[in-house]
Amino acid sequence: MNMEDVEVNLKAGENKVRVEMTGKNVFPYTLSWTYNTLKPASAEKAPVKLETSLAKSEVAEGDGVRLTVKVENVSGQGQGMAVAVVGLPGGLTIPEDLKQLKDHVRLPEGGGRPLVSAFEIRGRELVLYWRDLAPGQKIEVPVDLTCRVPGEYSGPASRAYLYYNADLKHWVEPLKVSIAAK
Repeated sequence: MNMEDVEVNLKAGENKVRVEMTGKNVFPYTLSWTYNTLKPASAEKAPVKLETSLAKSEVAEGDGVRLTVKVENVSGQGQGMAVAVVGLPGGLTIPEDLKQLKDHVRLPEGGGRPLVSAFEIRGRELVLYWRDLAPGQKIEVPVDLTCRVPGEYSGPASRAYLYYNADLKHWVEPLKVSIAAK
């Protein structure tokens, strides 16, 4: 049995479901529930907030487009290791030489801290790490992407959280892009 418009009949929290058989037959049953969402709900007390944006949502094949990732410590206190997982729409790629990301993790000349402590790419997700965040600290990371394949794309939802407390995630809407053929 599939139920259309589930959100009309079932609400957040506990729901009571009654299964009734008519007739004289007795059948064993199993009730299970699965669902998909494009953007999961964020934890109310997420200590780290995230914003992601593309400079343009309509681009041409072969062009570049700037992705901006903004992370903010909103907890009011210093935090340990933080993570931002950014979902990249299909059709967009990070340049193979990774030069820009490698520059983001290099120590600046004259001392100071790198823009990002570490990064990795997992499928369609760019994962950025910071060793720690000061109270109220805001970080803006630019990432230049290449538009490779024409089409309409949406990436997975992006999220930010503390590495050692992944239950308190802040989720943002999936990035979307339209790439026109040349």
